Amino acid sequence: MMNRFHTHFVLVMITATAQGTLSMLMQEHAQEIQLQSSQAAHSFTGHGGLSAGASSRLLYDYAEPHRSNILDYLFQPQFGASMQILKIEIGGDVQSTDGTEASHMHNRQDLSCIRGYESWLAQEAKKRNPAIILYGLSWGVPGWVGDNVTSNVTHATYFSDDNLEYQVAWVRCMNDTFGLPIDYLGIWNEMSWGSVDYVVRLKQALEDNGFTQTKLVLPDGGLNMPDQHGNPFLSTYLASPALQRVAATVGLHYPCDQPHPELGAAGTGIEYWASEDYSQHDDAGVGTGTGWAAGVCWGKLLGNNYVRMNMTTTISWSLVWSVADGLGCDGDGLTMARTPWSGHYSIDPPIWMTAHWTQFIKPGWRLLSTASGGSGHLLQNGTYVSAVEFDPDTRVVKNVSIVLETLQGQCVHCAFPVPATAPQTLWISLDAAMAQAAHTLHVWSSNETHLFTYLGTITPSNVNASTFPNATVGALPGMAGTHTRTGGTTEKRPATGGVSFQFTAQPNTMYTLSTVTTAAKGVHATPPQPQDLPLPYADDFNGYPRNDSIARFWSDQGGSWSVASAPGTHGGVLRQWVLRPPGTNAWGFRPSNPTPITLLGSTHWDAMTVAVTGRIVGIHADNREAGRSNLAWNGEEAFVMVCTHVTTFSTWSGWIPTGLCLQVNQTGVWAIKSFVNAEYGVTTLATGTLPSLPRGNSLHLNLSTSCRRVWALVNGSSVLPVAGLDIPDTVGCPSQGRIALGSGWHAAEFDDFAVARYNDPQRAPRAHRDLFECASAGQELRTSFTGYVGVHFQVGSLPVAIAELGRICVRSNTSTTTDTHEKHLLLLSCSGDNGRTYDTVGSATIALNTTSCVGTDRNGIVWANLTNGSVNVDAGSQCVIASREHTTAFYGTGGSNMPQLSQLPATGLLSSWCPAWAESPSDGTHPGNWTLLPGEAGYAYGPVNARLGSMLMATAADSPS
Repeated sequence: MMNRFHTHFVLVMITATAQGTLSMLMQEHAQEIQLQSSQAAHSFTGHGGLSAGASSRLLYDYAEPHRSNILDYLFQPQFGASMQILKIEIGGDVQSTDGTEASHMHNRQDLSCIRGYESWLAQEAKKRNPAIILYGLSWGVPGWVGDNVTSNVTHATYFSDDNLEYQVAWVRCMNDTFGLPIDYLGIWNEMSWGSVDYVVRLKQALEDNGFTQTKLVLPDGGLNMPDQHGNPFLSTYLASPALQRVAATVGLHYPCDQPHPELGAAGTGIEYWASEDYSQHDDAGVGTGTGWAAGVCWGKLLGNNYVRMNMTTTISWSLVWSVADGLGCDGDGLTMARTPWSGHYSIDPPIWMTAHWTQFIKPGWRLLSTASGGSGHLLQNGTYVSAVEFDPDTRVVKNVSIVLETLQGQCVHCAFPVPATAPQTLWISLDAAMAQAAHTLHVWSSNETHLFTYLGTITPSNVNASTFPNATVGALPGMAGTHTRTGGTTEKRPATGGVSFQFTAQPNTMYTLSTVTTAAKGVHATPPQPQDLPLPYADDFNGYPRNDSIARFWSDQGGSWSVASAPGTHGGVLRQWVLRPPGTNAWGFRPSNPTPITLLGSTHWDAMTVAVTGRIVGIHADNREAGRSNLAWNGEEAFVMVCTHVTTFSTWSGWIPTGLCLQVNQTGVWAIKSFVNAEYGVTTLATGTLPSLPRGNSLHLNLSTSCRRVWALVNGSSVLPVAGLDIPDTVGCPSQGRIALGSGWHAAEFDDFAVARYNDPQRAPRAHRDLFECASAGQELRTSFTGYVGVHFQVGSLPVAIAELGRICVRSNTSTTTDTHEKHLLLLSCSGDNGRTYDTVGSATIALNTTSCVGTDRNGIVWANLTNGSVNVDAGSQCVIASREHTTAFYGTGGSNMPQLSQLPATGLLSSWCPAWAESPSDGTHPGNWTLLPGEAGYAYGPVNARLGSMLMATAADSPS
């Protein structure tokens, strides 16, 4: 993995004394902060992460030791993030952002406590930190919940007796099966919170079943989240002592614009939380990690949520981003672990921002109030939060910690004042009670050059008075005892027996000053490099340890899928269990659940062939009783389906992802369908009926796709012409994408799955991939440039090997020379210095017959090997491919039809690309100086292309088989 951060750091404004402590150099302007143990106001309840919306799905599939290493960084105390709260989704068989999570009760008679991965994650967290707080919340519940309710009140099925039993059953599963008492329980994520009556009854049901320790959190959304009758939460809560009594924790989501600090004011008895926050997209390139900007956001939220709102807990969604590439909210994690087959993961800045709090302030410590100045804003922006640990018996101060930040940046969901770019000098005094513990303060810091680095110690002084020339004292609340003399000096007098010290905080930095001596920056071995799931890949679903095992690498997007033992087979099968949609019990205000579908693979896969055996198993009992044994839920079609080229999927749309599918229904009708992830976004390309259904309805499906052609077999017989079926240009069909399996709302089983790359017999087989694919029909004659011209691009999250370079040749291209065999020198010019300096790293020479264009491929390109062999280009590199045009006319692709990055077949290989670039000056002698091609703003990429060889990947020796 390429390290984004330099290993060295600079200590600015800090000098070492002979005694080995750190003294802070003085500045003219200082802010005074007086800390007193009597300012301790709020009990710190811990910071943590949320695993929900299938955000942790692929973490489960990592092989050892990588999986344990990731978990250590997340949960091991005094090692990494040292998470103090783990919030998890209560699986409900509903689409909850990036997938569906399995319910413990697929139907009313069903109960299995071992499904899914959230209970596994909670066990791993508790194993590492027995004191971790566990918190559960539903995004939705199965469709059977409340199906006997006749009320027309909004969401009556969700707020039914069925759901009371459903929620208690989950708490019992966690407690009795895994020994995991649930500390907090929410109602419904970002939806209605029900009613006072429902919440009171839920608390009573928990207590009746012995779960008296489980506290309720409301509303897990915004302060205006309505109850079933449309009443906003805040006014209802404040007016209801009964609601406050049974739910004394108020948890808001993304509360930046709804602070209401009075809710968390000292003495209210209310725990005031940001029970979901952050959601900061990956800012370092898809799949490569969550960068410094994300760390800045998280660090600022942790401080501001307390200083602005009295919130004593902030929970990040998500804890870790372990989601297949290309799905919604990509990269919204504190760290990244998304390629279990490679073993790669990253430990990113937000992890260490968390450590600045969690390794120094534990739940139960007291946070000093903002009203008294014990915590607050820095004068030039930024925050400081102070905390003390009291001995529970003597009330003597045992430890002191101060977390302060001058971070410069914003969040997706919150904008902050811009901190000053200059250092800020602070004069910090501690009262006598704190001074007894704070003989020495240990200093840790993080900025763009170093993360969670130990700087040394501070020894506060017990001098009773100090003066600083021309000091300016801030008028923060509670700054009693300070005064400013115009043009003179400012006196700063620690209380009798107190101590003080001066500290200069550098800009864009996070610090912790603490008496705690056990903090540590844990380190595991460097993980392998990332790669796509290697092909070919196969799974016969045998060898899994138990029923309801999670099938490796599959990501459910509709329904619920797991490995099951299948009578009459040679072992296990992948089974879809859910027999009806969730209906009004779903999450979101739109139809957010497609028919059952599960995904595997990479959006980078192109020509694919996939084989699987599918079987329609169970039709919903309601339909059988109605005499409709061939139909699925509510009279819908029963079918099994296999898809390739699956790409775009809006997780809230409720429609099948974009892709090309072979579908066979319960009567033997087959169809080739092109799906677009939108309403009415399906086109049937071909259909027919099988001559007969095999015994047991086992259907051997094979689907092969390549560019604009598809082949399909059912039970070994082709249902399409031998030459395949051409996909019309009017039908959307991505040239790359994943594999998917699907069914209707009924039980279905799949076995003997295999996927491999496919060689299209209609074109010459090739082991390479073109960087761009655009047909020659779109070429335009250009006469505006002489010299080197080509395309500028940036390599994505994986390194690539460029094997060949190519130039477009269009028939009847008339040369201005007498020789119709034009020779062109092609260059590959790359920069490892953020685009500032380019070096020629490869070249090739081609000859074009511009009369016949003999030797071109189907896109009109003539290829030549690089003179010195394949060139390896690092991830993130910026490059230009250019052709020296020695005549005044050449052909290129562009104009109004210039494709977008998301439309290019090799999108996953690129993180950005630009219109045509050319040398500057344009005389054919400056190929290292590149600029936009003058006057060609709509121009695509010039007349050149590159062909990629094998990806540069680490071996998969440590990845699971």
